[in-house]
Amino acid sequence: SFLRYNEEKKKWSGKLKKFKESIVHAQAQLAERKIFSDHWQLCIHHYIGTFAASQSAVEREREARSAFQSEGWASEVHFSFGTILPENLPINAPGNNFDDFIELTNIYYDPAIRTKHTDVGGVTHLGLGYAGCALPLVLDHNTPNNSVALLWAETEGGEREGGVIAPPMSPLFRRRQRHV
Repeated sequence: SFLRYNEEKKKWSGKLKKFKESIVHAQAQLAERKIFSDHWQLCIHHYIGTFAASQSAVEREREARSAFQSEGWASEVHFSFGTILPENLPINAPGNNFDDFIELTNIYYDPAIRTKHTDVGGVTHLGLGYAGCALPLVLDHNTPNNSVALLWAETEGGEREGGVIAPPMSPLFRRRQRHV
């Protein structure tokens, strides 16, 4: 959700794009006055991130840089992470033997947890969490939706599209939803 390219619309979206748009809007309101000094740099700190996210954030920003370049945009963008989770943490990482558990994410799954907000992650079956991240992660303040859905998803189950009967999902760790 930080920065992604929409192939259909042929444009960038995400939190970084929204931040850039807010700068452009604010600068237009201020007319001749500047928000930032010349050659300012943007430092983005994530408290926690997966190994894959630490790599892809830098790569995506590099790819988007030409689309973002305009007067008033950062001369450089720097990323830092308080914690980078190990590369082998996703339960579906090569060499991990969680096939039986992954099968449970298919058996005990209710497609009702899918929303327009989760669709932007690129996967429609959320058994392994948002964007298929497959994290066995619970934080003290919330359970991320990119964690395995068996940890956080809550539904009543029932009949779904195509006459499929979905099981109810009872979370081990409740998730505070930000999108309704």
